[in-house]
Amino acid sequence: MTNEEYRAVDAISSSDLDYLDTNPYLFSLGIRPQKKSKAMEFGTLVHSLTLEPEKFDEEYAVEDFEGCHLNKNTKAYKEAKAEWLQNVGNRKIVSKDDFEKAKEIADRARKLIEPFDGVAEESHFTNWNEHIKVKCRPDFLTNDGLLIDLKTISNINLNNDYLLAKAIKDRKYHRQLGFYKMVLELKRIEIKEVLIVFANTDDLWVRGIRLNHEDIEIGRIEANNILDRYNSILLHGLDLGSLFKPIQLPQY
Repeated sequence: MTNEEYRAVDAISSSDLDYLDTNPYLFSLGIRPQKKSKAMEFGTLVHSLTLEPEKFDEEYAVEDFEGCHLNKNTKAYKEAKAEWLQNVGNRKIVSKDDFEKAKEIADRARKLIEPFDGVAEESHFTNWNEHIKVKCRPDFLTNDGLLIDLKTISNINLNNDYLLAKAIKDRKYHRQLGFYKMVLELKRIEIKEVLIVFANTDDLWVRGIRLNHEDIEIGRIEANNILDRYNSILLHGLDLGSLFKPIQLPQY
């Protein structure tokens, strides 16, 4: 199953949790924020090269055609690119510089995953209850129950444990992976450990992190609570909290 086919399946994913948490009513109407950035696109590129390199040429076209180094305003460049584009089809175009940088990161990140036997980018679907379906697509799931997630990140020193732990909490990675663990265990797939491979897009450094069981359980509970509130809306209708979430100002 391709990533596009996975996304098309009507079920709640970990990326839906933020929207469900802040405005479950809009979520129920099918309204989503438009999330797209160069950093996200580069992260997807790194994921492809790390986890499914054999499929890369099916999904991407590297802008490395004969004449690509010519001045872009010249007729020769425009003609060379037009000829190349005829063979691109529906593939995503990526610059040679981005490809080479992403490939270097992927080659390093893969060193932390290669020792394990398992499957990359496998889609999983199940019922959370009779009203709500859930899904997840782990980056890598080993045959002996290790859940491995790949994260590209910038502006953070991967050698600084405090900053890295803060990023995990602030970006709710523990909740995402707690949700994954919950979905997989609903399918009777035992998860023994949850691991993150961080790749810094600034200095191309990579580092492996093992999350402790307590933090993953906190993330699972947070995800479960969000689904509980959404389930209540489906069963009992709207309330004030589903439209306007209360917020508390910081105490200085």
